[in-house]
Amino acid sequence: LLKLWCPKENTVLQERSHKSNVAMLYMATRLIVNLSQTYIAMYLTNSLMLPKKFIATIPLVMYISGFLSSLLMKTVNKRIGRNHSGAFVYGAMSFTDKVANGLAVMLIQNLHPCPTLLCCPGCVNFYHWVMVAVTGGIAVVASLFLACLMIWPIRIRFHDVSVTGLAGSRPRELGPQVEDDDASVVN
Repeated sequence: LLKLWCPKENTVLQERSHKSNVAMLYMATRLIVNLSQTYIAMYLTNSLMLPKKFIATIPLVMYISGFLSSLLMKTVNKRIGRNHSGAFVYGAMSFTDKVANGLAVMLIQNLHPCPTLLCCPGCVNFYHWVMVAVTGGIAVVASLFLACLMIWPIRIRFHDVSVTGLAGSRPRELGPQVEDDDASVVN
């Protein structure tokens, strides 16, 4: 199974595998963040039995730390020369992220032990296992994709580009135009 995710050969399959690994890594990290943000309030009140004031303070700390780490990553990316672009790719990955989050929340809610909106004793362990097992399981999957990218890194291929004149004539240097006997003229 790891060979399917991490092919060694430098082929089209490897390039596609790298792209899908990056996409799956992005989706898995977004799942971890979004599911933990979705279920943190229920986990704090129903599983840890914390007072209601922690429903606001702990998610606030999570948002602030995420904001600060994103600012840090912008400076790190500028220093090492990475420039992220590609609105379509980002939009497509964001769409799949939203679909995956919706499906994950629907699946988790279908496993909820309480038939009503009121919490029962089964909720105490349910939200604990959602926060531990679901986000932890997704983190393990994300680690596999990250390991594949670290073991077989993405290779950037540079192509040598040369421009020659028409009909195989030698390239001209920029400057004043001078008539050349062996240069081709096209009307």
